[in-house]
Amino acid sequence: MTSRSRDAVARTVRSGGKGANIRFPPQSQSTEYCYLGRVYMGRFMIRRFAFVMAAIFVFCTPGVAAEPDSPKSQPQPLTRKAIEALVTKHLRANSLYMPGDLVSQGDVEPVFNELIEHGYRSPDMEGLYDSFLPDRDHFVKSMRTPEGRMFMRSVARLPGAYDRLERLSWSETGRSLLAELLASKDGKKALEHMLTEEGAKVVETILAKDPRGRNFQLPTGKVHTANELIDHLSAMFVDAAAQ
Repeated sequence: MTSRSRDAVARTVRSGGKGANIRFPPQSQSTEYCYLGRVYMGRFMIRRFAFVMAAIFVFCTPGVAAEPDSPKSQPQPLTRKAIEALVTKHLRANSLYMPGDLVSQGDVEPVFNELIEHGYRSPDMEGLYDSFLPDRDHFVKSMRTPEGRMFMRSVARLPGAYDRLERLSWSETGRSLLAELLASKDGKKALEHMLTEEGAKVVETILAKDPRGRNFQLPTGKVHTANELIDHLSAMFVDAAAQ
């Protein structure tokens, strides 16, 4: 990061805020993994792999055809309340989780596993799962440090906060700015300014030399929170069933 960029970062990160702690009771739960080649795969990922292989077998083998599900095998319609309970149950398995926290693929995988186990499937499920950031993502790892969690919880209620922070993590200059935000006691106010049109333009100027940092104000298209997951699953299984 150039000295000019660092000066701009320092000017941007000069205002302040405090975060609220909302505690959730802890609950323990294990996650099953298997070793495939040299890649660790969760159960949902294994199912995706198995489904693809089965589809190849069905469509490439003469005389083999999939049989439609019988009415008796169809699961009961889901309600939004049931989806909320399912998501909450699995996220509470992590004692460090609090409502509003950034959630990753590893956090939501058990939710997808249970839906599949009970017969709830949709063509959009795989795309929804892929909309979450993987656990190894730089932004996810940044939010899981002690200072990252404190900062995350202070800005979680700001509309668009996670989207803009994720975009910062896409470039080296942006990652330096993200680190400055986490370390500063005034990080929340600095982010609030970045979420305005004027502040976003300042950030775009700082990131202009890196193509990965352009279009700072555009949505990432990612899903970051439990509430967003509940909204998507409700649209998938509740709203669709009512149509």
